[in-house]
Amino acid sequence: MEAILYEKLDNKKVKCTCCYHRCVISPNEFGECGVRRNRNGKLFLEVYGRAIAVNIDPIEKKPLHHFYAGTEAFSLGTVGCNFTCKFCQNWDISMATRDGTDIEDLELGTKLSPKQIVEKCLKFGCKSIAYTYNEPTIFTEYALDTAKLAQKHGIKNVYVSNGYMSPECVELIAPYIDAINIDLKSFRNKFYQELSGVRLAPVLKNIERFRNAGVWVEVTTLFIPDENDSEEEMRDIAKFLVKIDPNIPWHISAFYGAYKMKSRRSTPLSTLIKAYKIGKEEGLNFIYAGNVSSDKHTATYCPNCKATLIQRLGYNTRTEGIVKGCCSKCGTKIPGIWSDEYKNPLAEKPQNPEALAAVVYGKKGEKKVSERDPFFGSLFDQEHRILILFGTQTGTSEELSRRLYRTLTTHNIIGSAFDIKVRDMEDFDPGFLPSQTIVLVITSTHGEGEPPDNARVFVNYLISATSGLSSHILSQTRFAVFGLGSSIYGGRYQRAAITIDSCFQNLGAERIAPLGKGDEADNSIDKTFDTWTQSLIEQFCGKLGGFPTISQKNSIQKKQSSMFQIFFKDENNTNQMEVENNANISSIHNSRNPFSARVIFNTELLGEGREPGRSCRWIRLDVKDSGFQFQGGDLAGVLPENDPQLVKRLCSRGGFDFQRVFDVKPSTKKVPKPMSIGEYFSCYCDISGPVPPDVLSIIASVFCNGENDRQNLIKLSQDRQAYEEWMITHKRGIVDVFETFQSVQLPLEFFIENIQRLNPRYYSIASIQKDGEQYLDLAVQVVEKGVCSNFLQSKQKDSQVKIFVEKSPFKLSLEKPNILIAAGTGIAPFLGMMMQLELVPKNKRKALYLFFGCRTSKFDFIFQKEIQDFIEKGIITQAFFAFSRDQKEKVYVQHLLNQNSSLLNDVISNDGCVLVCGSKSMGNDVRKTVAQILGDKAYRKIQDEQRYLEESW
Repeated sequence: MEAILYEKLDNKKVKCTCCYHRCVISPNEFGECGVRRNRNGKLFLEVYGRAIAVNIDPIEKKPLHHFYAGTEAFSLGTVGCNFTCKFCQNWDISMATRDGTDIEDLELGTKLSPKQIVEKCLKFGCKSIAYTYNEPTIFTEYALDTAKLAQKHGIKNVYVSNGYMSPECVELIAPYIDAINIDLKSFRNKFYQELSGVRLAPVLKNIERFRNAGVWVEVTTLFIPDENDSEEEMRDIAKFLVKIDPNIPWHISAFYGAYKMKSRRSTPLSTLIKAYKIGKEEGLNFIYAGNVSSDKHTATYCPNCKATLIQRLGYNTRTEGIVKGCCSKCGTKIPGIWSDEYKNPLAEKPQNPEALAAVVYGKKGEKKVSERDPFFGSLFDQEHRILILFGTQTGTSEELSRRLYRTLTTHNIIGSAFDIKVRDMEDFDPGFLPSQTIVLVITSTHGEGEPPDNARVFVNYLISATSGLSSHILSQTRFAVFGLGSSIYGGRYQRAAITIDSCFQNLGAERIAPLGKGDEADNSIDKTFDTWTQSLIEQFCGKLGGFPTISQKNSIQKKQSSMFQIFFKDENNTNQMEVENNANISSIHNSRNPFSARVIFNTELLGEGREPGRSCRWIRLDVKDSGFQFQGGDLAGVLPENDPQLVKRLCSRGGFDFQRVFDVKPSTKKVPKPMSIGEYFSCYCDISGPVPPDVLSIIASVFCNGENDRQNLIKLSQDRQAYEEWMITHKRGIVDVFETFQSVQLPLEFFIENIQRLNPRYYSIASIQKDGEQYLDLAVQVVEKGVCSNFLQSKQKDSQVKIFVEKSPFKLSLEKPNILIAAGTGIAPFLGMMMQLELVPKNKRKALYLFFGCRTSKFDFIFQKEIQDFIEKGIITQAFFAFSRDQKEKVYVQHLLNQNSSLLNDVISNDGCVLVCGSKSMGNDVRKTVAQILGDKAYRKIQDEQRYLEESW
C-alpha cells in the first residue's frame, strides 16, 4: 500500500516523514525501518496487512496498569523497527530486515486486513487492539486503518511504542489512539545513540505530545546494569515525569540478556527497589516493578490514604479497591481509564484538528512543560537537533566547531537533551537546510571578502534563496553565526559571516545569539568565541545553565564513545586502497590535491655570524606542469609533515603500530583516506600545536588513571595563567601531555576527534611567472618548534614538497603610487610585486616607496642584492631602512614612517595605497602610526576603499 507520510523529492527520491529519522530514500531502497520502500518515486509500506505476531494478551502485559485493568487486548505486530537496540527482546522480528535480507525473502506473517482484525477482536471479546511486539510507528498506515475501523465498533486502540514518531505521525494517529506505553530507555542521549541508534529528545517530546493530545500515557524504563541504572539517571527520569504530571504511571523493568547483550548480567531486584524509592521521593504517585516477583512493588496504592487498590500476581489482576474510578476507602479519584463510564484521563482530547495541531507543534495557547520549567524548556526546544557547520580555509573554523561540539556534548544538560553534529559546509547539502531546527555557523572570510572555498555552495544557496523571495523557507530554523577575521581588512572584515547572518534572518530564521565577530587583529578570537558560546548555553538551558563539575563530567564522559569509529585494514587491502584513492585525483591542485614540487635549492639568507639558532631559508620550488597561475602577493600553501622523531615518540608512548592501516566512519577530512597510523600522525594530526583547555579537561576526566595527574590536568584546564605558562610559553603539544602525565592513556579515536588536523601553512610567494620560468620562491623564517618552517628547512635539493597556490587580494596597484612597509620575511610578496612592476614601461610606472626593517644590516638584511637592484633600476623610487639593533636605541619601520609623515600624506592625497607585511605586532604598530598621521577618519576611509592592505602572521 502507498504510504501517507512522505514527500516526493527530485530524481524520484522520497522523504519519509513517519518518524524522526526522516529518511531520504532513493528508488528501490528502504528507509531505516526496513519496511518502507521507494517504488519508482512513491513510498510504499511493504508490511501492510501482514502480521508476523498475533496474540490475545492481558492489558497488563503491554504494560498498561491504569487502562481497563483486567481486560484483554488483541495484540499484533509486523517485522522491522526504526531502532537498532542491542538489547531488543523481540529481535527475531524487529531486526529481521537488518542483516541485508531482502524483505521479499522474509516470512512476513499472516495476511490480516484491518477488517479481519476488528472481526477477531469482537469474536474473542477483546476490549482493545494493541499495536505491539515491534514498533507500530513503522506500520502507521496499517495501524491507522485498523484503529479507525475499531473505533467505529467501540474497540479501544493501544500503542506500545519507542516514542520516535514524527509530529506529523502524532497528529495523524492521536485522534484514534486511546492509550500508549512509551519506552523511555534512558535519560542520556549517548545511551540512545550507542545502544539504539537514535536520539533521546524526540522521545521526551512525544511523551508530552501524547499526554497533551488526551491519550492515556504510561512510561516504561528497562534498567540495564552499568548502562542506565545510576541513581542520578533514575532521579532525572522521575523529575521529568513529575514535571509533566506526577500521575503518569512509571514501569521500572528488569533486564535479562538478549540479542547482542546476551552475556550482560540481569538486573537485580535491589536496582528496581532503588528506582521505586527515588520515584516516590521525587513525587511520582504510581510506580510498578516489572519482570520480577515483588507483589509489593506491582500493586496500585491510593496516593491519599495508601490503601491497596489493585493487587497483581503475575498477570492476574484484582481491582476491588477501585469503585467508579475512585478509592473505595477514601473516595479519592484515581487517574486512569477504568471503564467506559468512569475514566479520568490526564488531558481531554482536543476537539478539532486545529487544537490538535496546536498541541503537536507547540503553537501558542497550549500550555507546555517548557512554560513551567526552563530546564525542560531546553529539552523540548523544537526537534532537539543542533547542526554545527563550518566554513574554513586554514582550519581555524573547523577547530572552533570541534571545540563548540565538545563544550555542548559534555554539558550536563545540553549533552543529554540535544543531538549534536559537526559538518563541513562542503559536505552538507544546503537543500536540506529548511529541515534543520538549530544551525550554528562558524566561518572565516577569504580573499576579497568571499566565503572560504568549502562554503561557496552553501552561501550561494542562501543568496539565491533570498533573491528568490523565499522569505519563509527557514521559518522553522533557529540560528547563530560566528565569524573569524581581521579588522585590518576594513570593508572586507567579516563579510562572509555577515552575509550568512543576514540571509538566515531574511529567510525567516529566528536568531538565538548575536553575530559573533572574532578579531584576529587584537587576538580576541578565543575570548569572543567563549562569550558567544556562553550566550548559546544560556539560550539552551535558561536559568539552569552552567558547566558540570569534574565529578559530573566523569559520570558523563566515562559513558561517551568517540564520534568516530576505527576500522583496521589488513596488509592485503593496502594496494587496492591506494588504487582507489589515486583513481579520483583531479588535475586541479588545491589543499586536498596538492602538487608535489621538486626543491631546486634551499639556501640560508642570514649572514654568517648570525645569532645561534636563527635561520631564514630561501627555497625555490620547481612548479613545471603544475598549472599554477600566480602574481606578486599570492600565497603558496605548504602541506607540512611533523618531525619524524616526535611521531616516533608519540607512537612509542601510546603503543601505536606505525605500519597498521586504518579507516574511520563517518568520513572526515582529518582522515581523508585509509592510511597507516604513522602517516596519520606524520601528515594529518597537529601533534605540536597547543592542546586547548577543554581537551585537557576531557583527558583528565576520561583518560587519566592517576589522581595526581588528574588534579594537575584539571588545574591546567581551569587556571588560564598556569595553562599559558605551561602550554603556550614552552610551546608544548599533545606529545608533551602524553609524556608528562604517565597515567594518561589515549586511544587513536581521541586524536581524530579532539586534536586539530595538521593544516597547510601559507607563505607569500617571492617571485612571479615569467616566460620560460617554472619556479616559485619562498622566504621562510625558521621558528623554534615551528612544524612547517622546520619541515621546509630540512628539505634537501631534489626532495619533494606538497604545495598549492591561492589568490590573494594583497596586490600592488599599478595605476597608483604605493608605499610598501615590510619587516623580515614580510619583504617576500613585495619582491614579486616589484618584479611585476619591472615589466611595466617606465613612463607608466607610479612612484613606489619601500620601508624595510630587520635586526641588523650585517646579518639580517635578506634579499639585499635584489632590493638594491630594484633601486638602481628605478623600480623603487626611494627606500628607507630600519635596522633595529645597529644602534643603542632601537629603530623600527614605524619610526621611519613617523619621520616621513609628509610622504605618507602626499601619497594618500594622490589616491595612493599603503601595503604592510610582517608580524602581527609590527602590523599593529604600523597601523597605529598611520592612523595617528592621517587621523582616524582618513585612516578608516582608506581601509574601506581598500587602499590600506595588510598581511600579517
